[in-house]
Amino acid sequence: MPPKNNTAIHKKSPRSGRIELMRFICAVTVAGYHLGCSVEYPFELFQNSYMAVEFFFIVSGYLLAKSLRKYSVSSTEELLKTNIVCTKKRLMSFWYYYLSAIIFTSAAWVPYFGLTFTGWLEKMLGAVPNFLLLQVFGFKGADWFVPTWYLSVLMFCGYILTAIMLKYKQIYALYISPVVFAAFFGLIAKYNPTFDVNCFMWKGIINFGFLRGFADMSIGCTCYYIVKSGFFDRFDKRIVSGVGFISAAALIVSLIFGSGYNIQILSLVCSIVSVPILFWDNTAAAGFNNKVMYYLGRLSLPIYLCHSITRYYVLASLPNAGYAAQLLVFYAFTLAISAVCAAAAGGMRRIFGSKK
Repeated sequence: MPPKNNTAIHKKSPRSGRIELMRFICAVTVAGYHLGCSVEYPFELFQNSYMAVEFFFIVSGYLLAKSLRKYSVSSTEELLKTNIVCTKKRLMSFWYYYLSAIIFTSAAWVPYFGLTFTGWLEKMLGAVPNFLLLQVFGFKGADWFVPTWYLSVLMFCGYILTAIMLKYKQIYALYISPVVFAAFFGLIAKYNPTFDVNCFMWKGIINFGFLRGFADMSIGCTCYYIVKSGFFDRFDKRIVSGVGFISAAALIVSLIFGSGYNIQILSLVCSIVSVPILFWDNTAAAGFNNKVMYYLGRLSLPIYLCHSITRYYVLASLPNAGYAAQLLVFYAFTLAISAVCAAAAGGMRRIFGSKK
């Protein structure tokens, strides 16, 4: 009897601790990559870590498809209303983290640049496109708050993809999405030697950041319907779990130590393989479904949003220190600041009554 009760509890867990842990690791590697972009080091890790964004987008696509499974629309008006509701929920899922990061980052630039109130206000006005997540439409915004491009793509790709999924669901996810994914990444590869593109990169009217996000989120929808179809249930669970573990481990190794086009492809494949298995195999790794893993997952977005300011401060205060020293201090400050932002976000959510 006890084992059955425990299994039931784990099955009801709405989150995957392993996914949360992977989100945290991916955020940490992206931060390390951006530190390396600022200074030339004799030996550098994280050269391939920008590919961690693929994992974020694929997870978002998976969760988008999962969240839409309960909706059924029969008219254009109903589709629009449902899409607006889903988009609002998506925004509120990160809004307080985003707001706390904006407040902290905006304040931290004052001593760094020695800004007067007027100078600070000018910078704030220049960052309005960032705050409104308009980068995907070509609005440049402020260079010092660049990471918001990811949220811009997430929101507007999510809005379009939600409309498609509400109407076509499995047809799009299983038959059209893989083609869209291959076509969009093929187009990116044609014009860019790496997949390190964001929504500030254009080719005519083509926005590479949008293509990247839409392709990843689309294949995330495919991942969800593969899991829902029972595909993995046909195989020995130990084998599938092993594949998931190996692909997740290979992704981490490729992000930290890898470089080059072939490694980028490997990272992309590992993300596509690991995401659905880690979601599917939630009960087998129930030990990961705990408050520590969930907390690390909550830190992933603050780390992504706040590491730019800590990078500038660390490089300015330790200009002659070696890579290891700079990296250690950088991570220590980034994690501390991210923890503060996460706590502030939780406080704002409680004050303003948002459920999530």
